[in-house]
Amino acid sequence: MSMHAELAYLSILIVLSAFFAMSEAALLSLSKFKARYMVEKNRFGAVYVKKLKDDIEMLFATILIGNNLVNVAAAAITTSISIRLFENNAIGIATGIATLLILILGDIVPKTIGANNNEAIAPIVAPIIYNLGIAIYPLIKAFEIFLKGINRIVGSRKAPITTKEELKTIIKVGEEEGSIKELEKRLMHRVFDFENTTISDVMTTKKFIVYVSAEMQIKDVLQLPTAKMYSRFPVYEKNRENIIGILYLKDMLKFVKDGKFDVQVRQIMKKPLFVFSNKKIDAMLRLFQGRKQHMAIVIDEKAHVVGLVTIENILEEIVGEIIDESDRINPSIDEVAKNEWIVKGSSEIEDVSAKTGVPIKKADYVDLDSFILSTLGLWEGRQSPMMS
Repeated sequence: MSMHAELAYLSILIVLSAFFAMSEAALLSLSKFKARYMVEKNRFGAVYVKKLKDDIEMLFATILIGNNLVNVAAAAITTSISIRLFENNAIGIATGIATLLILILGDIVPKTIGANNNEAIAPIVAPIIYNLGIAIYPLIKAFEIFLKGINRIVGSRKAPITTKEELKTIIKVGEEEGSIKELEKRLMHRVFDFENTTISDVMTTKKFIVYVSAEMQIKDVLQLPTAKMYSRFPVYEKNRENIIGILYLKDMLKFVKDGKFDVQVRQIMKKPLFVFSNKKIDAMLRLFQGRKQHMAIVIDEKAHVVGLVTIENILEEIVGEIIDESDRINPSIDEVAKNEWIVKGSSEIEDVSAKTGVPIKKADYVDLDSFILSTLGLWEGRQSPMMS
């Protein structure tokens, strides 16, 4: 073989080495989510990208086999050329030249290009890599069997594609880059925290519950100042620890329509749903959906009533406060004068800081009540950062 032919073959082999290196970097650095998105957008080659991302063993095997064959051939031709040119010192010189060429032109440069332009390059190279893998399928299969054997020996297991903490970091980066707005970030974080939140965190506490007695008549309920504010009322008998039912406004209005104002509450109330305060709200939401109910009475481990929870309380954990036409709209943070605010104790620390411009570290408390108690050293032994 002539020197010119060998140089031509060497050039082709270096290009092929660069192709495999660039393909590896582009396909491995592209996330599964991005591959799925590209398929949904009908991008050219996206189907092959997804197939390779779903079968990572095939991707690795094809690139490794192809790249190693090319690099071995390139080293052999470099050695042949060096023998022609340098004779006695040919082996050492050939090794140096081959290493330099393959490392720079066949590895570092193409991998950098592939990783930095993965979304553009991956769909172009994926069909070639996939079809090459099909062509050398017996070798791929042998490689896969070998890998599975190694995995069984070392006891490796498939890790989740993305963990919750990684998703939170992605959201944070997205916000910093401007692709995710502050409100969207807060909604996403609330969804992540949803499964760890208990009923006691979201319930209406006992002191704010509006009760009705089982002995009351419809006309008595209608005279209550709060009758127009709520659509459901816990019903008690003898004392407020003894909840025996739930009165639904819609059931009461059926009798009002017929002029039957003397009907007792106990005659039209529904059976109450009792739940423990430590129940997770995601499980509570499923329970509400399964029972087709919107309110439950919350009890502690001694079966004492501690509050009530509604489906609205749970949904507000994700979307924030929900105000309907029957709610009295009293702003939780109200500016009454310059640098003077009236703030509800239940207001979230983040909201207070955002509206007033006063920086407050969130620490272990989420609302203004707990922050003030912590600052005064009265928060169940916890101490505020301001006092430490």
